[in-house]
Order: sequence, then C-alpha cells, then structure tokens
Amino acid sequence: MSLLDRTIVAAAWNYLGTGARIIGQLVAQIVLARLIGPHPFGIVALAILPILFSCLIVDLGLGSALVQQHSLTQDEVGAAWSRTTLMGLIVTAVLCLAAHPLSMLLGTSQIEPVIRWLSPVTLLYGLSVVPVAALRRQLDMKRIQFSQLGAYLTGYVGVGVFTAWLGAGVWALVAAWLTFYAMAFVLALYFSRLKLRFGSPFRGTGQLHNFGKKIMYTNLLNWVVENFDNLAVGRFFGAQSLGLYAVSYNLTRAPANHIVTSLQAALFPASARMQDNAANLQRGYLAVVSAISLLAIPVFLSMAAVSQTLVLALFGDQWEGASGIVAPLAIAMIFHVIMAVSGPILAGQGRPEIELRVQLWTGLLFFGLLIAASTSSLTVIAWSVLGIYVIRMVWLTTALLKCLMITGTSFMRVLYGPVTLGVVVAGAIWGFDNPSMEPSHSFRLAGDILLSVSVMSILLLWKPTYFLSDELREVACRVIDTHPSIKGIGLLRRLVVS
Repeated sequence: MSLLDRTIVAAAWNYLGTGARIIGQLVAQIVLARLIGPHPFGIVALAILPILFSCLIVDLGLGSALVQQHSLTQDEVGAAWSRTTLMGLIVTAVLCLAAHPLSMLLGTSQIEPVIRWLSPVTLLYGLSVVPVAALRRQLDMKRIQFSQLGAYLTGYVGVGVFTAWLGAGVWALVAAWLTFYAMAFVLALYFSRLKLRFGSPFRGTGQLHNFGKKIMYTNLLNWVVENFDNLAVGRFFGAQSLGLYAVSYNLTRAPANHIVTSLQAALFPASARMQDNAANLQRGYLAVVSAISLLAIPVFLSMAAVSQTLVLALFGDQWEGASGIVAPLAIAMIFHVIMAVSGPILAGQGRPEIELRVQLWTGLLFFGLLIAASTSSLTVIAWSVLGIYVIRMVWLTTALLKCLMITGTSFMRVLYGPVTLGVVVAGAIWGFDNPSMEPSHSFRLAGDILLSVSVMSILLLWKPTYFLSDELREVACRVIDTHPSIKGIGLLRRLVVS
C-alpha cells in the first residue's frame, strides 16, 4: 500500500473513531454538567491546568521526534521511554509538593487536594508517550482510536458518570481523569506490542532530543495560547465563572480538538515521509484544508448562530450564563482547526521553529489582551480569544504557504465553497431558531439540526463541484477507485465525480 493510501486509510479510521469519541464526550459532558453543576467543573478545570502543562514537559517532544525519525534503534526507543517515565515520576512528585503554592497562585485553596490527586496523570502520560508514538509512526490510527475511545468510555462514561450519580461531585471528575490516562496507557501498550525495557535515560537520544526540544517549546507556547484564557477566568472571576467558561470552551473545543488531533496524527508522519515530494504535499495540504473547512465552517457557524438554544437544551437553565460565551468561541474554532493543519506539516518537513516563533509572539499578544479583558466580562474574554485565533491562523498559514510554494489564490479557492456553505446553513437555522418560541429548547435544537443537515445535503448534491475543491475530489475519487465496497454508492459518486 502506498504512503498516500495508508494516509487515507489512517485518516478514515481517525474520523470513525473521532465521531464515536465526539458522541461519547458530548453524552458524558451533558450528564456530568447536569449532575455536578458549574462550580465543581470550575475547580477541576483550574486544577488540571498545571497538570496538562506539565504533561508537555514530560513528553520532552520525544513523541514527535520518534515519529519524525526515518529509522530507530531499540536502544533509542528504550532510552526515550526511560526518559519520559523518569520525567513523569519527577513531575508527579513536584506537583504534589507544590500543590499549595500552585493553589495560591491560581487563586483558591480548594484546588490544592485536587492537584495532588491529579498529579499521577503526568506519570501515566510519560509511560504512554512511546507506545502512542509507535502507533503513530506506523499510521496505525485504527488501534490508536480503539485505545482512546476505550479509555474515554471507561473513564468518563463509566467511572465519571457513575461516581457523579453517587454524589461524588468534584471527585467524580478527578476519578474520570485518572481512569482515562491509566486505560490509555494500558491499551496503547497492548496495541503497540512493544517490548519496552528501561535503559539509561541520558544516553542514546541525542538526535531525538535536539528535534524534540523544538517541538516541546512549540507545544508549551501553543498550550499557553490555548489555555491562558481559562487561567485568567479562574484567577480573576472565580470557580463558578470558570465552570461556565470551561463547559462553553469544551463544548466548542472538544469536536475541534478531535478533528485536529485526528488530522495531526496522520499528517505529521505522512509529511515527514514526503519531504522530497513537494507536488504531492501541496495537493495533499489543499485537499485537507478543503475537507476540514467543509466540515468545520458549517458546524461551528451553526453553533454560534443558535448558541442560546444549544446551551439550554444540552445543559439546562443553570448554565444559561454560558450562552453568550459559546458564539465567539465557536467561530474561533474554525480558525483553530485550519491553523492546526500547518504545525504537523512544518514539523514533518523539519521546520518546527516557524511555528515556535508564531506561537511565541501570539502568546505574548494574548497575554496582554487577556490582562486588559480581565476587568470586563467573560464575553469580552471569549471575543479576545477569537481575535488571537484569527491572527495566529493567518500568520502560521501564510508561513506554510510560503514554505510549500502555494499561492494565496490557491488557498482561498479551496475555502470559497466551504465558507459559502457555512454562511447559508448558519443563516437558515438562525432564521428558524427563536428562543421565545413555545416549543422546548430540546425540540428547537432538534429542528435546528434537522434543518442544517437538510440544507447542507441539498446544496452539496445540487452543486458538488462548487463546494468541493478539485484536490479534495481527486482524493475522494482515489478512495472510491481503490475500495470496491463503496464504489456502488451512487450518492458518494455524485458528490465527487462530475
């Protein structure tokens, strides 16, 4: 099987798994939000910030470095695993000892025990870095998705929902986080079938470390840009407000993150192996942008158009304060998913310093904006996030287009159809949705979803060549030609063969 075919298969498995995880995450979040309420969500959202930041330090960029290397020795793999595991142990101990000062820094003593109990997450993450990298290196997204979906269903839908139903409150979310990371490690190790042995963590990783540290610094800056708003909300507005903000953020960010991570997992190893094939990389990039825009723009514009109905239908009246936050965050996710395509391609081409530079300057700008917005409201912070995401996407995408020698006209051409489709669909459900109408919020949301799917389907079937770029249709035609099981689906052929 060629690299392009393997990438297509990997992306297909990614999106099958992503769809299942989005459904599972949405169900779990709705149930947990209704059982627990905003304040416990805010406590855990604040406590998890130093944990997730520390996970990026534990990784040391070695996960990406293992994927990017053309060849690896068993000694290098063992040394990398030893190093991430050792870092996980060290960081877990540091977090336990630093729980009190961290809670003071973040503005509430309530998160101190939560940080201590969540600290083993960093060790579990360190243990799983190499097994997950081994699966990514082989583009084995089928097993990655099975492990992630199994871990999520066990952690959140199983342990989290059950303990929340028993009245555990904050600790239901803590148990869900710990179970998820433990199961993710166990399943990744099982599926990777690696025979890992501890070796010296200070030998055999020189070349990996040199590449990995650039990835680590980039990831840390990226984390700051994407999470500093949560820190600012928790520090200046309190846990209750952070609960509202975090659930709004997760509602929009969860599907965006699944789309992004699925693409990144396939794009990075594929682009690393296409470093000498510029034409294929150009066509592949434009096809990916076309596909991701066709999915993201209608979905997130529609979420913004009916944000109040969406929040009230899913979470109930106690979360009404989140409705004004969802709209700007949903629009921001469009720019986030398009931007996220650039990073793995640049890293795969051995140019991670470009993203590092962009993340550094946008992070500094974001810091200033959030400090200014912290005296206003949650809504102002949400619109500040949108502004930063727009700047970051434009800056990083422009750098990638220059690197790949793609013209701005070619890039805008693949966006024209998805933008038109998104505006029409969002406009249709905005006109249909009316919060003052007699039917319940759930009934209106169901009508909004049915209308949006209907309008999108009609437009795509009516003018498929207008909304789907030539590059995307070329990839889709190849999938149809190489998979006889779907050749007979007339509707699919209608979309891509005209």
